[in-house]
Amino acid sequence: SLGEDPSCLHTMGRFIGIQPSNGNTSIELTGTDRPGLLSEVSEVLDYLKCNVVNVELWTHNTRAGAVIHVTDEATGLPINDPQRLSRIKELLCNVLRGNNRSRGASATVSFGHTHTERRLHQMMFADRDYERGDQDCIIDSLGL
Repeated sequence: SLGEDPSCLHTMGRFIGIQPSNGNTSIELTGTDRPGLLSEVSEVLDYLKCNVVNVELWTHNTRAGAVIHVTDEATGLPINDPQRLSRIKELLCNVLRGNNRSRGASATVSFGHTHTERRLHQMMFADRDYERGDQDCIIDSLGL
């Protein structure tokens, strides 16, 4: 169903979700761009034993959008443990929140395959950086 997932946590502004994909888990992030953001995201994923397979990143104005494909470091398989996915979302939300002055951010983890550039375009359009004010973090778990 396309209705709201009961495992979603909504506060205001940011969105984090996780979905497994063909052979990997896709993490979609949008948030305020700042120096070191990608490094911090990479550090969290390394800490959580996620092997980064591929990253595509776009920026517009002060906003950033990324699609990151990861696998489990030990098995090389997609990550599908709900508790682990929840922990990934929680820590990425903390990174995207930054110094609490940054505008809304979002992260989604997905298992479905979508053309990366198309998905980044959709994410950045949905972010509508030209319309939104300061907001907090929204966590969305798609397909979990």
